[in-house]
Amino acid sequence: MSFRVAICSADPLNRTACQTLCSEYFAQRPGGCVLLPFAAGADLLEELRGGMPFDLFLLDIQPGRADGLAAAQALRAAGVRAPIIFTAGGPEQAYEAFRVDALQYLLRPVDRRQLFDALDRAVEPLAGPFLAVTTPQGLRGVAYHDIVYVECTDHVLHFHRADGTVLRSSSLRVPFVQAAAPLLRDPRFLQPHRSYVVNLDQVERLSRAGFEMSSGVTVPIPREKYAEIRARYLRYLQAPGRE
Repeated sequence: MSFRVAICSADPLNRTACQTLCSEYFAQRPGGCVLLPFAAGADLLEELRGGMPFDLFLLDIQPGRADGLAAAQALRAAGVRAPIIFTAGGPEQAYEAFRVDALQYLLRPVDRRQLFDALDRAVEPLAGPFLAVTTPQGLRGVAYHDIVYVECTDHVLHFHRADGTVLRSSSLRVPFVQAAAPLLRDPRFLQPHRSYVVNLDQVERLSRAGFEMSSGVTVPIPREKYAEIRARYLRYLQAPGRE
């Protein structure tokens, strides 16, 4: 899915900087984004009244102008609950910003890492976490929930996805377990074999032969590890909060 992002700032330099950083961030995510820039809050609100929905708002607060705050207040009054990230020249209006349930309040010039962290928080409830994968064609993003299993062969990661496609990484320069570490920090992922990581949400059945995945593939489990892997899978299925 493409995220629809509204960027509203009377300052063209700030507007361009936010567009550039958002383009860089969403280029790493599946689906990318649609960026719509606005120079005034009134123009943004007019677009909303015309039926254009947004998943995220970046609103700027300029000295002596209430444009960004006024737009945010109008959005909330209209029942729009999409995340709002404010940019501002100083901290003076942070209190008012958070009164409209702002996700973040960033000082200009916007720091890349701080904005990326805020964007992570903004988009994750919609798409879930994702992994940035270096491929021969460039950097690609794959959402955790789209991964059925990962196989490592000849120092290349093969991401088998729910739609049946396979994303292949560039040749690894680190061990497989290190490359897979971000996935393995998520409770839904498990490494049953030195060459595989599976998404437990994509498991249809566990047997002595291994994990039978939703794609029809069976991921093997070494005989000596079966009892341990079975116990970990059962703990995952019985974890609080799972339906």
